[in-house]
Amino acid sequence: MTRLWLVRAGRQGERERDALEGGRAILGFHEVGDLSKKHNREAILAQLEQNMPEAGENRRRNFAAQLNQFVNTMQIGDLVILPLKVAEGIAIGEVAGNYQYMVDERTPHSRAIKWLIESTPRDTFKQDLRHSFGAFMTVCEISRNEALERVRAVIEAGRDPGPTLGMAGRIRTSASPEDSTEASEAE
Repeated sequence: MTRLWLVRAGRQGERERDALEGGRAILGFHEVGDLSKKHNREAILAQLEQNMPEAGENRRRNFAAQLNQFVNTMQIGDLVILPLKVAEGIAIGEVAGNYQYMVDERTPHSRAIKWLIESTPRDTFKQDLRHSFGAFMTVCEISRNEALERVRAVIEAGRDPGPTLGMAGRIRTSASPEDSTEASEAE
């Protein structure tokens, strides 16, 4: 099953150019070390406890969850959204390789990405997806409001058709219909 991931390229977008030019999704987390033999969140958390003892427990748990998604959950063929801060816009790519740790790189945690769209204006997407793309995390899955299908539509046709499931003229506010009966007005 294909998934859609948001992966950031630095707090100020400092790794955007390297990501796009190098065909990679790249993360900071320099102090963490190689995670290629860590096959679940608990193993990653144990490494964070060793390598980041000064970080609070909640912070380490948050980082472990994000890193586990990047290292173990993300699959070849999944789609990636990279919100651009320097260039303004959104890049869209397809995961083309497994997690790699590159010892001598300034951004050691990476995955090969085939960039399908290097920059499309943010307003290509309806407001509900733009809000999802604004999530605070470095790595997270975007699954609400038919996000994957809508990003595929942007790749194919250049525009977001908006949400189409749920009640006529309304959108779901949760990942699955049984999670919530609430709906919000579509644009």
